[in-house]
Amino acid sequence: VRRRWAWAGRRPRRGVVATLDAYAVGWARASRDACRSAQTMGDGGAVVADRRLACLARRRDSAAALIRELTEHADDEAISAAPAEMRRLPTIADCADGDALARQPQPTEAQRPLVREVEAALATFDAQLAAGHYPAAAASLPPLEVRAERIGFAPLWAEVLGRRGQLAAVQGEFAGSTRDLHASVALARRHGLDDIEQTGWEFLSSSRLGSDFATALAAAQHAEAVAVRRDDQVGAVNAAISAAYNELNLGRTEAARLRLTAVAPRVPAAVAALTASCAASASRRLAA
Repeated sequence: VRRRWAWAGRRPRRGVVATLDAYAVGWARASRDACRSAQTMGDGGAVVADRRLACLARRRDSAAALIRELTEHADDEAISAAPAEMRRLPTIADCADGDALARQPQPTEAQRPLVREVEAALATFDAQLAAGHYPAAAASLPPLEVRAERIGFAPLWAEVLGRRGQLAAVQGEFAGSTRDLHASVALARRHGLDDIEQTGWEFLSSSRLGSDFATALAAAQHAEAVAVRRDDQVGAVNAAISAAYNELNLGRTEAARLRLTAVAPRVPAAVAALTASCAASASRRLAA
């Protein structure tokens, strides 16, 4: 990314390269841990490791797609959006939660390669959307909708519905966005897909949908509850702040104050979660 932007006469936004480096370090560490568990825990460990590695493969897809978008299409929109794009990368820690992964539905052997292809293509869509390349994202999604519906794997369809809702939101189609996001959330909740459910609620709590403040507040509260359940410190703090913002707009000043007071002790943990991987990357560089 640094070389490509330098060639184009642009400077990387602060923290972008460091965040990508830290993400790569965290991914490599998690991959080693998953492989070791397969070797030491017998057949049961092999099953868990397989799911962890599948989860990590999706994280790799997301990072690779984002890097492609930042290097091959490094226009003003992508560069301006780069810091926010880093925050949209899916967390690697989720791939270490063996219990949560064990609860998630799995595709049949026949579905598995087809699902994997659509998942990889969704990573490209996510990068296009995050970079502000909306025409490219809009062109890439309809074929994935057709393929996902044909495969018939409910968790994949929940993801596609969520992406369709996100795209509709940035295109200003608020009614369609709200409908698709609610459908995605409902399907995700039914199948125990906390990450997809949380993402849906986060979008529904956003002012970009033009929702009334009461509706956005309810969505933020749902997002916070799911984030707490997932032990997602950053997500929980962000959702709490979003809820307080909506409470202020509803004239509930005291409720907003109490919410922010309650969330304040969690902020150091959220900051620690954001900086731990960067510290690991810095330590590795110093050691080298």
